[in-house]
Amino acid sequence: RPVATGIGMWVVADITSPLFGKEFDDERAVQAGVRNGAFCLVSKDGAVTLLKEIDIPREEFIKQYLSKASPQIRTLESIKMAAKKIASSATPDFLCRRQSSRAELGHWDMADMRPPLIPQRIIFGVFVVLSYVYLVNYSYADRPPSVSIPWLVTLLFPLILWFAMRIMKGRLPEARYVFELLLVFDLYHLVTSIYVFVLVVSEAGKLGMFSSMWDAIGRPPDVLDAFWMPSFVKWLVTFPVLPTWGHRPEVTSLLLRKLFWLHFHNRALELLDTFFRIAQKRFRAYGALHLNMRIVSVWSWYFACTVGGGDIYFLIALDSYVSAVRFLAFTLSLLHWNWNIYIDFGRYAPKLKVFRKESLFHLQVCEFAVLLLHSVAGLWWGTMPWHLMLFQMVVTTMGICVFTDFYISRDAELDGRGVEVLRDGRVVFSFDSSAWLFLYHFGVAMWVEDNVQIPSPTNIAFSGSSGGAVVAVTLASGASNHKVGTYVARDLHAAASRNPFKLLPGCEEALDIFLPADAHHSCTDVCRVLLTKVSWRAPFLLGEVVSRFRSWADLFACVRASCHVPGVGGVLPYPCPGRGWYYDGLVWLSLFVPWRTFGAQDSVIKVSAFGFPGADIRPSVSLPAWWALLPPSSEICEAMMALGYED
Repeated sequence: RPVATGIGMWVVADITSPLFGKEFDDERAVQAGVRNGAFCLVSKDGAVTLLKEIDIPREEFIKQYLSKASPQIRTLESIKMAAKKIASSATPDFLCRRQSSRAELGHWDMADMRPPLIPQRIIFGVFVVLSYVYLVNYSYADRPPSVSIPWLVTLLFPLILWFAMRIMKGRLPEARYVFELLLVFDLYHLVTSIYVFVLVVSEAGKLGMFSSMWDAIGRPPDVLDAFWMPSFVKWLVTFPVLPTWGHRPEVTSLLLRKLFWLHFHNRALELLDTFFRIAQKRFRAYGALHLNMRIVSVWSWYFACTVGGGDIYFLIALDSYVSAVRFLAFTLSLLHWNWNIYIDFGRYAPKLKVFRKESLFHLQVCEFAVLLLHSVAGLWWGTMPWHLMLFQMVVTTMGICVFTDFYISRDAELDGRGVEVLRDGRVVFSFDSSAWLFLYHFGVAMWVEDNVQIPSPTNIAFSGSSGGAVVAVTLASGASNHKVGTYVARDLHAAASRNPFKLLPGCEEALDIFLPADAHHSCTDVCRVLLTKVSWRAPFLLGEVVSRFRSWADLFACVRASCHVPGVGGVLPYPCPGRGWYYDGLVWLSLFVPWRTFGAQDSVIKVSAFGFPGADIRPSVSLPAWWALLPPSSEICEAMMALGYED
């Protein structure tokens, strides 16, 4: 193509992009994109970009395009002005939560790049699903499912996924048949979930399972007469349909057992949506965790299906209802139909969102919470097998952890859409929680101080939790790690080595002595400190990451709060003025709280004094775990720093 004149090239045609009008030369991304005439929608580095193929010089294209798009530009400017007004009127405690990883729990991140659906492929998918339904119905027998099914899922499915990922490693995302089969897959689960829910509730009603809890477990309401309580509380407890638990496995029917069997097979079949993610190269760490939880869930539904009656009806009805809502949202997303429910107050007025993407996460968390409560009740009453109730408690606890958003970042930079802006990649040294073992971290920090040149905050950054936060802030502020480490190994060791309650006051004194007066300026946007925020609202404990510090006192309070170990630092959380109450940074998984790096482009070097799996720098000699609270002699503490320097 004649590059000199700029004719016959792809250029960025999105007026909201900072690259608008510039040449786009990634041919592989263009080939994998969605073409529509002279336009092409491509995905690169996780961002979606609109391109246009031009046959005129770039300068003339920019001039013509801007003149045609001037009404849209004015609209965008008005929207930005309205967003600024809303942001200026927002409370200073505005919380920005990162949702990009949690999109892997649904199909939304794949539906955005869906090409046009081809009807012939949809018909082929319907034929496959109908064949599966016929085989499942033909093979049904009125007996518990074979234990080989969950074992095959557990042993073979991860191996098959590994082979699929190896096959897709050097390939572009596959588009043929993927979205058509995914649409049929979602429709099948939507229809069967509604079918199971309606028939289970109907059959349970015929069997008299909507009776009082007291009738089911054999405890008459007369027992309440021994206790004084308001009449409306008695009425609520003895109301015929609240709650409907406590039925024993003997209460069942042939239809109910068949519905249980169908629901179990559907939950095993749902694992296949992972192949759609792999075909689109969208299977990452969060999806792997979700897959692990669902394999455990298959075992849980297998145990429930072997019971075959009683309270299992409640588990199946609740899960089929939530599954119907989920797959309805997935189906509408694939069809590019807006399923968000909101109340519109008119022009220029904000819309009140009633049901949106995050509401599905909340719905599933509520489901797991109810099932957890039911498992505790069933275990206490003894109406259901104890092994099933214990397994259900494990699965529901895992589900609550996966679907709950534990991440808070008040300091996240926001663009017009409220999404955290990612910087250019940096190398981030990340220090884990350590207590007294932070002396090993100080040894690593001494090597960094002696051998790594830090020309500007755009090249190197730091993050830390608990004792690791002290080391990270020391590096970021420019304080001498040699002096701080020596002070800790000698002076602080002499005062607090045999009294863990003196460790935190000693750390306060060290920070007060060595932290420069302008440390809050040096650490802002260079150092990330992990804390555990205590809240009155669920989930009550949140992992908060602080990277912007208003003053020296604010930096001191954040580091001190990150070291506030419960018990050693007291019973109550540590107060940070203007921020809230906090405990120690604990050991938050980066999967739930992305505290180690500022963005996905950063490269992290993990330092762990405990030698946790995945650490890049760890002790070459195992350090006793009790040294974290009861350190060895001062000489060995200095040797610990030397070990960190050498490692």
